[in-house]
Amino acid sequence: MQQLLQLGPSGAELAGGLLKFALAPYRVGRQLDSLIEKFTEQAPQIVQQQMQAQQGGPDPALAQAQQQVAQAEQQKVQLQMQKLQADTQLAAAKLQMEQAKATDDAQHKQQRLQLDWQKMQTDLQQGQASLAETLARVDHVRAETVALLENAQSSRQAAVNDTVRTAAAVGQQQFEQDQTLMQPLAVTDGQA
Repeated sequence: MQQLLQLGPSGAELAGGLLKFALAPYRVGRQLDSLIEKFTEQAPQIVQQQMQAQQGGPDPALAQAQQQVAQAEQQKVQLQMQKLQADTQLAAAKLQMEQAKATDDAQHKQQRLQLDWQKMQTDLQQGQASLAETLARVDHVRAETVALLENAQSSRQAAVNDTVRTAAAVGQQQFEQDQTLMQPLAVTDGQA
């Protein structure tokens, strides 16, 4: 920059433009942005005054003072640029840390969701197995109930049949006894 400033007002304008271009990709504060604008506007005038002072040379002390002021301004701008670069690097590092944290958080959430999904799948499978077991028990109880009802029906029918047979047997015995009792009377009636 110093060499460009020595070229005169056009070199100072070019130095200011290059400074703006170099800082364009970075976000700078309004204060630094306004200082750069001010430098860019004043640099050609300062260089022109320095050149006039060197050509005319009326007061070497004034020219030296102006040169010192210009150098101080340059140092100030350089310090501000260094601060800006440090702030930019700090912001970039902070952004990287936040991105890494966000990535870790997203991975952790995804793993937790996968574990929850697997647990839900396991619970569902266990529920389905339990339901199948319960349905099998219900079918088994139903089959036992049907068998018991059929056995009860058969037992009742057998009991009815036994009762009928017993009644028939008792009736038959009664009939036979009545017949036996009736025969002596028939024989007595036939003799008499």
